[in-house]
Amino acid sequence: MMMKPTLGTVLLSFFLCLCSSDASRGFRPRRMSAKGGHPAIPSASFQGASVTTSATSPIDAAAATKMGPKSFQAPPWAEILKIPIPVPTQEDFDLLPPGKRLGIMARSSVLHLTLLSCLGPLILRGAIRSALKSPSSIPFTPGLALLWTLDVTSWHAFHNMLNDWQDLDGDDKAPDSFRSDYGCHALKQGFVTKAQFARYMTMLGLPGIILTIYFAVTKSVVAPASPWGLAALALYTILFKPLALGEVFIYLVWGPLMAGYGGMAAGVPNSNNLADLFTSPVSALFGLGAFCVIMGKHTDKINRSEKKTLPKLVGYPVALFLCGASLLAPHVLLLATLVYERILHPDAVPTIPLGAGLAFLTLFRELPASLKVLRLGQIKNNQPTIPAGTIIKGTLEDVEIYKSWPLWFVAFLGWHAITFSYLVVVGSGMEWMGRAILKRVIS
Repeated sequence: MMMKPTLGTVLLSFFLCLCSSDASRGFRPRRMSAKGGHPAIPSASFQGASVTTSATSPIDAAAATKMGPKSFQAPPWAEILKIPIPVPTQEDFDLLPPGKRLGIMARSSVLHLTLLSCLGPLILRGAIRSALKSPSSIPFTPGLALLWTLDVTSWHAFHNMLNDWQDLDGDDKAPDSFRSDYGCHALKQGFVTKAQFARYMTMLGLPGIILTIYFAVTKSVVAPASPWGLAALALYTILFKPLALGEVFIYLVWGPLMAGYGGMAAGVPNSNNLADLFTSPVSALFGLGAFCVIMGKHTDKINRSEKKTLPKLVGYPVALFLCGASLLAPHVLLLATLVYERILHPDAVPTIPLGAGLAFLTLFRELPASLKVLRLGQIKNNQPTIPAGTIIKGTLEDVEIYKSWPLWFVAFLGWHAITFSYLVVVGSGMEWMGRAILKRVIS
């Protein structure tokens, strides 16, 4: 599957280049690995969504296994930034360029959520500002917003590796753990020592450490976020997950913390009232995207983890209904906000631009496809519920989600959440650009 380049892909590549001078080495085609092969074709069919079945797709895991470890090649950056990458052997890991090694260990494919939560409020505020008769009447600080995005993205990459370390004595202790099934776990697989792993973590976290100190010294508007962020970094795995608060935690971090302070970094007035962070529609919109993703992941892990999560507590089929609700929630919130701000209170300065409505395009492809997979029910016999080789039509790109196996529900929910959020941001950016061009033409 070819991935169309996006702003997020470019920015994430740039961030990883900051951490490793080798990150920009040439792309090489990826061969099939035994661990990362495609699942066998199940008998269940997938009907009603915009899908096609590729006759030329790789057939099944057995075929991949026959190819053996020598079949692995370094994946292109487009793939590293999209799905978790399994690395079967030490030899394969050592052949990876250092930059790609770092990108795979940091699970770069999930950094899109952070990029959107931190940078999205800047684009939305720019579009809102461009619609005003006097744009200069509201503050706008893009430089600080970009620094905030780099800061938090660095800490998220650091935390992904910290989470792998912390889980070594937990879920990842089992030889067939869910985490090691879907991607490279360099520490567990013995590809690096703990000392080497710590150096990689430090390399990824260095931009965040420097910027956090800078924000504190300069008494930046985002400085108060640092203690909360560091507490979240340390306590997610050891406190919130055992208390079955992981999903709520994810919403609060990617919503009020990242997007809320991201709005302040972009110029949203700081009223010194923490309630503003929790009541902002922008915070809620991006927080719900991350919540949707974690609901899918924890539903995938119901029978693969002993950790207390909301899906595990409620079990099937309630977990699937909650996943469906998390898919619908951003659409309801976006529509309600546009109606409230544009129709019921048209004189107030809005928080979400009209261009964000571009995200409703996911109602036609990503949302129906994801809901249909939820209706097919839980995975049985360790087999996906749609045929391997099924290509699902998407708004931004067509996908073969089974390539992420055993990530299943999270693959669909993540596909919807990230596409929805990118369309919110892209639509707002298009409105901002269009208004700027129109003003120049008229003047």
